[in-house]
Amino acid sequence: MRRIISSSFVALLLVAPLAAQAGKIVNARCPVKTDQPAKPDLNATYHGVVVGFCCNNCKGKWNGDPDKYAANVPELKPILAKMEKDKEKAKEMTGPCDCKKIVKGYYCEKDKRELGPDDVRGNVCKRCEQKAAEIEYCLKLVPKPIDPKKKVQDPPGEDKARISYICEKCGAKGEMEEGFKHKDDCKPAALGGGLKKVCAKSGHLPHATKAD
Repeated sequence: MRRIISSSFVALLLVAPLAAQAGKIVNARCPVKTDQPAKPDLNATYHGVVVGFCCNNCKGKWNGDPDKYAANVPELKPILAKMEKDKEKAKEMTGPCDCKKIVKGYYCEKDKRELGPDDVRGNVCKRCEQKAAEIEYCLKLVPKPIDPKKKVQDPPGEDKARISYICEKCGAKGEMEEGFKHKDDCKPAALGGGLKKVCAKSGHLPHATKAD
């Protein structure tokens, strides 16, 4: 069974718990001197969560061994547990091909190269002025570490993998859907029919929840 997951939904699963804490301390008491209130302007990040301290001396001790004092911050446990649960949930939903969606691209047959956004005008290669062939990529959005000093966080990075095609009937393979060549004795149901998409990174169907 395949599930196609919205890129914004999975990114939200991974980033939202962190973004909610960006620039704001989660703890009321200092993790080193637990009888002292934590100050918002004296803080450090622990697994993407902002923790406050009562003084610079305590902050220095924390930086030396944060795991030692993390147990003194009861507010951390549910936040980190939810983050870990969301990570596992996202893995289950995306399967072996860890992409979040499929995006279109272009390939120049004459120059034998993949084209970026600046290489095409409409669907024409700027260099050779010939029509470019459409190709597809698996796209994985990679959340960047939360910077508590920034009010607006950096957008996720992109990790792309080329998609190829294989005929489920005759086993013929091709890099592009347009002009795909089946074996002579193969009779596909319709144009593009019977083609299975394969992610170059995983070797499986994009978004597959099991090895197909």
